[in-house]
Amino acid sequence: MVPGFVDTDSNNHTGVLTVAQGAAVLVRLATLGADGSTGGFFAEDGPVPW
Repeated sequence: MVPGFVDTDSNNHTGVLTVAQGAAVLVRLATLGADGSTGGFFAEDGPVPW
């Protein structure tokens, strides 16, 4: 799971996403049903090729 480059204190606010945008990816994936996607990298727009 990849929330993206989020603007936080940890990176001296150089990220391009807000905390809410980064959290949205995590919340969407955390609330998937048992048949949801697993074992991959995911961003706001869906799966990220590795």
